[in-house]
Amino acid sequence: LFATIKGNQLFISQVLEDSDEKVEVTGNGTLTGDKLVYSYKIVLTEKGQAPQIFENTAKATRME
Repeated sequence: LFATIKGNQLFISQVLEDSDEKVEVTGNGTLTGDKLVYSYKIVLTEKGQAPQIFENTAKATRME
């Protein structure tokens, strides 16, 4: 998974695709001091099926 960081902002955007399925990952977050709070969504589309959507919000703390 790839992400871009600009200042204190995190941006996630990636699409993985083959002939049978497609996975789209999007999200964003903010770094404040040593704490990163971010949200992301994963959309899984398999051939012949309705898309499945997974969403989550997470926190991370920088450790020395």
